[in-house]
Amino acid sequence: MKKYFLLAALALFLNLFLSTELSSQAFDYLKKSKSQLRTDVTKKPTAEQLNNVAQKLSNIYYQYYQNLQNIVSYGNEPLNFKSKDLKPEDLFQKNSTLQFSSINYSEETGLPVFITVNKPSIQKNEMKFLTTQTIFSYLNENRELFKIEDPNREFQIESTTIDNENNKHIRLQQIYHNIPIWGKELILHFDNDNELYLINGKNVPTIQNFDHSFLLTKEQAISRSINELMNFTTVAEFSAVEKSLLKYDGPIAEKYIWNENVIEHPKAVWMVEIRNNLKDKWRFFVDAQTGEILEKYNTSPNDGPVKATAKDALGNNRTLDVYLEKGNYLMVNATKPMFNNNPSDPKGIILTMTNNYQDLTRNANPVLVSSSNNQWNDAFSVSAHYNSSLIYDYYRNTHGRNSLDNSGMNMLTIIHVTDGGKSFDNAYWNGQFVVLGDGGQITNGWPPALDFLAHEFTHGVVTFTVDLEYKFQSGALNEAFADWGGCMVDRDDWLMGEDIVKKQYFPTGCMRSMSDPHNGGTKGDHVWLPAHMNEFMDLPLDKDNGGVHYNCGIINKATYLIGNSIGKDKLEKIYYRVLNNKYLTKQANFFDMRLACIKAAEELFGKNSNEVNTVMNSFSQVGIGQGSGSNPGPDLPPVDGSDWIALVSSQDFGLYIAKSVIQNPNTDIKKLTSTRVFANNNGTLTVPENGSAILFIDENNNLKLIKTDGTDEMFVDQNPVWRSIAISPNGQFLAATSLSEEPIIYLFDLVNSKSNQIELYIPTTGDNFSYNEPILANTMSWDVTNRILVYDALNYKYDWENKEELYFDMNALDATTGVIYRILPTLGSGINVGSPDFAKTSKNSLVFLVYNANENLYYINGLDLYSGTVKNIVYSNAAQLGISSPVYSPKDNKIAFQISTPQPAYGIMQIPLNPDKISPAGNPTEYLINAGLPKWFAIGKRPVSVEEESNITNIKINPNPFSYSTIINYQLSIPDLVKIDIYNSLGEKITTLVDEWKDAGSHSSVFEAENAPQGMYYYTIRIGDRIESGKLLLVKSL
Repeated sequence: MKKYFLLAALALFLNLFLSTELSSQAFDYLKKSKSQLRTDVTKKPTAEQLNNVAQKLSNIYYQYYQNLQNIVSYGNEPLNFKSKDLKPEDLFQKNSTLQFSSINYSEETGLPVFITVNKPSIQKNEMKFLTTQTIFSYLNENRELFKIEDPNREFQIESTTIDNENNKHIRLQQIYHNIPIWGKELILHFDNDNELYLINGKNVPTIQNFDHSFLLTKEQAISRSINELMNFTTVAEFSAVEKSLLKYDGPIAEKYIWNENVIEHPKAVWMVEIRNNLKDKWRFFVDAQTGEILEKYNTSPNDGPVKATAKDALGNNRTLDVYLEKGNYLMVNATKPMFNNNPSDPKGIILTMTNNYQDLTRNANPVLVSSSNNQWNDAFSVSAHYNSSLIYDYYRNTHGRNSLDNSGMNMLTIIHVTDGGKSFDNAYWNGQFVVLGDGGQITNGWPPALDFLAHEFTHGVVTFTVDLEYKFQSGALNEAFADWGGCMVDRDDWLMGEDIVKKQYFPTGCMRSMSDPHNGGTKGDHVWLPAHMNEFMDLPLDKDNGGVHYNCGIINKATYLIGNSIGKDKLEKIYYRVLNNKYLTKQANFFDMRLACIKAAEELFGKNSNEVNTVMNSFSQVGIGQGSGSNPGPDLPPVDGSDWIALVSSQDFGLYIAKSVIQNPNTDIKKLTSTRVFANNNGTLTVPENGSAILFIDENNNLKLIKTDGTDEMFVDQNPVWRSIAISPNGQFLAATSLSEEPIIYLFDLVNSKSNQIELYIPTTGDNFSYNEPILANTMSWDVTNRILVYDALNYKYDWENKEELYFDMNALDATTGVIYRILPTLGSGINVGSPDFAKTSKNSLVFLVYNANENLYYINGLDLYSGTVKNIVYSNAAQLGISSPVYSPKDNKIAFQISTPQPAYGIMQIPLNPDKISPAGNPTEYLINAGLPKWFAIGKRPVSVEEESNITNIKINPNPFSYSTIINYQLSIPDLVKIDIYNSLGEKITTLVDEWKDAGSHSSVFEAENAPQGMYYYTIRIGDRIESGKLLLVKSL
């Protein structure tokens, strides 16, 4: 309460210094009704005026701001504003009956992917029934959290499974107009009391209306896919026997909505699956309107083109279960509990077939391995058949699983298969059966390798549980689960393929090592896999399906660390629970795996158990840590220079600057101009990070500029239409709003002399029965990446009872894409947020103003966009003291804010902040009276430059600025995969300069820009998991 009493006491002091009226709060528009908000078209800029302003601003840029080439670019990844656990809780009304103990968010979409739910503290004795209405009620209560407007219309129940503990796992498929959205699903998990305890999955925000007509027929989609497939491989025709084995009658095509990237527009697609041989099944996504193939990949897991060998492990006498039929012995095991002796279609058998040393083509005719006298001379068939039985027994006895699909599916292995007439050096699972090669140049025969046969069959278990998509991180998880299965069945070590490798190709004596994924090699060797996220191989889809056989090494290492610490018995329970309880979804990533394993361990061993801590620590040791598998990124160093605060006098409305610590008012406060400043808005002043000049709006709403030494005052635009402005830290972009009450932000690119109008919209609505529309934007602030503009907006809504309300909220505009994101959840009636200001050293910290009309209270809060944490910095009773216009200091260790009393009287206060940049480190102190609308800045330069050497890669740009071409020089201490991309100022990729392995040493790449337009460009250099980026200024006049 001390902060509040200090402010109340200051209100009495300010009443002695009454003055004319500044904007006393950010929410003056709330005093109006919608009928009073009239759009005056004469108070908005014309197209000609916008062009003139753009040209004038461009001249200003090269005069004042062009030395600002030092801001680190964070790339164009989707934003991740996490709005969980917001405090103080009474600011935000929560309607959900659920109490979440934790929420984890997707880095890609900002939506929740893993939510744990607290059980009700009071248990009712009555039985709770699980109905469709009950299931959907949980989504309806949390529509805003998932950014979905109508869950009943946007989801359908896909499947229900019940595990051995009577827990129910309900899979909901997201749909659009009854068409499934590819890969978007939520899974709700209920305990045996039918209480919800977990929600996991991936969805997209409600898709707004778009043309989802299917102009392409099913047959045309299949034809295009076949033609594409035939461009790089042959497509076989299958015999009746082969079709029966594969359960394949020909290509299939199904309707889906393709919404892989929430920034991109959704598309109606045909998902086509084609088998071109007995091994491979290709998946195509075909645009249903244009026929364009958006993506294609092979869905059949295999162990890849590795150079490996294996020790022949036969020589052991085995007892086999075979089948006698009409005097002939067949390699069929019908002794397992899954066996169903249906004469016309026997199920639940383990069978081994041979392809008699032929390719699996349409002419092949695999047959059951058989014997006329129960003597088995084919050692490979003995190994395959015996090992298949062991694998079934493992899953049955350890996990209670009845074959791969848990429903008694046949387990089929085919041996003696060739590849192009040559011995096959590999193995694979094709979705129906396993093929084991006879070895060749780099391996011995595969049937003795119990671990790899278990690996392939575990692919089948994955298929019938979480069905991880076989590409990128989800595909690497698929491979890692298969390796886990191999090491659980063949559990005497953590090695894969040690029984079949030839040591001249695998000197360590194994194909893969879960304890040491590097396997005695170095990066680039065929034996080497990454063991940590800092070694992650970011490969395109056409290279190993995005690195599925490489990046699995990271999860393998975590698997080993867990098992080595708590034992394989506990490890296998955790991993199988993740699969069986469907704690992962089709497109899960590595961090989803961490969350899923923690959840499974908590359920098995208790929340604070050693097992849970081991899981957490093991994933952290491989770089999959708490937060979302990423980190918020480093802070930038503050601008090195003298601190000043630009402000407006409440007596003469002149523009002043004052030192941040005033010792002598005669020398520390300077009047820049007597031009009266437009003082009815918090966004009337703006200063770039070097503090060279101030842009401001005069009292006639013209746009002006003045240097911070008080010279060169000039009109930028002498048309009285402007309300608020905000310049990006590097001076390249200026955002502006007009006096016309319109939902538009005008965006000027000072480098390229361009302008653009961004029409605002409300990204999502939390109420199906209300209508919302933005009226105007007000205060704006840029983040340090020069990419994100946060703004407050006046909005209008009415509900189904025709109840109207004007309210303020905040959104973020991605200037590179035009996409608008919510920052906070939908607020309750009477709650308004605005006056945002981004930190000057971090892209994640934000201060903003809250007005609770229900209690007539003001709050200045700090928000961490990365963690979603909100903390209160200061608050006041609005009847006694108004607070507004919070602004960070250059070092982000303080904020300044305006105070006012109803008389009116004005002043500026400061309050120190903790290192988190969002919470107070002391009490507010008086700074100046008779002043307001502060903008804190430094006159100097941030000590970071793209021309300075990086301590790791020694990046140098020469020349920069440049007129026709420039050279990007860099150095590698070890060989690595290097990718250099060039982007324009809109974030569009222009070219890729290099994308290949480079040896250790010095390298250079040339960006030829002779035909490119003048302006700012960006480079990104990806080396392993590290991304360096910076700016390139192309000036044709040099």
